[in-house]
Amino acid sequence: MRRLTDQELREDIFALYLSRKAYLNRRRHAHVVYEPNVLLRLRAAAKEVFVQLNTFFTDSTPAVEEYLRHRTWVLYNTKNQFDSLSFLQTGLHDIVFVSHEPRAAQWDASGQTVILPYYAAVPLRYVLNYVPIMWRTLFRQPRHFARMFHYFVRGIGQFEVFSQFLARYQPRAVIIGNDHSVHCRAMMHAGNQAGIPTIFFQHASVMSDFPPMRFAHACVEGQDTLDKFMLIDPETQTKFHLVGMPKLDHFFSRINNKERVEVLGIPFGPDDSLDDIARLTSYIMTHCSGLHIRVRKHPADPRTVNLGELPTTNNTVELSDPVVESAFDYLGSVDMIINGSSSIHLEAVLLNVVSLYFTHSEIDDLYAYVANGLVDRADTYSEVVHYIQHNQIKKETVRHRAKYYYAPLGTPYDGHSAELSRKVIASLLAEPEGEETPATC
Repeated sequence: MRRLTDQELREDIFALYLSRKAYLNRRRHAHVVYEPNVLLRLRAAAKEVFVQLNTFFTDSTPAVEEYLRHRTWVLYNTKNQFDSLSFLQTGLHDIVFVSHEPRAAQWDASGQTVILPYYAAVPLRYVLNYVPIMWRTLFRQPRHFARMFHYFVRGIGQFEVFSQFLARYQPRAVIIGNDHSVHCRAMMHAGNQAGIPTIFFQHASVMSDFPPMRFAHACVEGQDTLDKFMLIDPETQTKFHLVGMPKLDHFFSRINNKERVEVLGIPFGPDDSLDDIARLTSYIMTHCSGLHIRVRKHPADPRTVNLGELPTTNNTVELSDPVVESAFDYLGSVDMIINGSSSIHLEAVLLNVVSLYFTHSEIDDLYAYVANGLVDRADTYSEVVHYIQHNQIKKETVRHRAKYYYAPLGTPYDGHSAELSRKVIASLLAEPEGEETPATC
């Protein structure tokens, strides 16, 4: 893999945040990706500085040398990433889960995660290395820089600190559950520069505006992901392995075979207006009958859900708690969902839950689910109601639609993605296995 120049490397670390296309695709995701106004961006940047300085003077991180040296690291920094990677805690030798996110220990009930002493290293001391890229961005894209500067502050020094960690602890390999966030790309480049194998493990569907794939290996769910990364960078040197979705395995027995829709799910994200969700729910309750409706917000959505006064009908409404109920548990309780641009569509179809694309947003079909035939779409409330009523009479079988996104469908590894993934990773780590390890489904 070609060694990047310092300028190329740092630009690649911030690739997602330097992309105007990526910004425009996410311009309504104020609570998830971009802070909505300059005061909140300033607060986010100031908080990063405070945390680093405070940790430097008060750090009481226990010694982690014995846990990290010469082992395979699994890096995660969100609950979704952990859920996708947790199967690696069993079945492989010398695996250690690591994170630089202090909250990560809350997501790992086993208590096996090691929190890297990241903030104690004060990454901001490497600020001079990042002045050129910030200066160029300020003059080339001043308005874009104004929206993104807090991400530059957060990303300063990550590559240097992770490089130090890798040199000190010398892991056998680094498995990472994200390919586009700053800290994950910084660790990826640190591993590549140190000659340590880097392995990407997909945790959600990808979009065509993602940065180029630069990991040594990528374990992805299906052909859709491979095609998108090849379109982004036809000359990528990454070796891809189609392994499916290990987090599905546990729910494989709960594939929905009901004959008609009785329970409707309306999951939504931070970019969705609560007023829009309330209006949609109210309209469905007025024009459909005999439904139990379960409304669920995204775990990252900080808002309190209040749907207001709903019409009195023979339908019932319930709010799902995303802290208590995982996405797959939620999907296992419904027969159909209505959602916009979210990877929950794929997870629903894999459980044979009918999934309808409907959005109030101007951001349209980010994952190409409609374009690729994974789900049908509705553009009006009346079309939504017609689709629900049709499936109340006879629920459609939809699981076969997921083949392009989920490689094991129709193979012996359907429902056994974790087993396939362990075999692939074991072969990459040169661990002994009783049979030849498949590189793909």
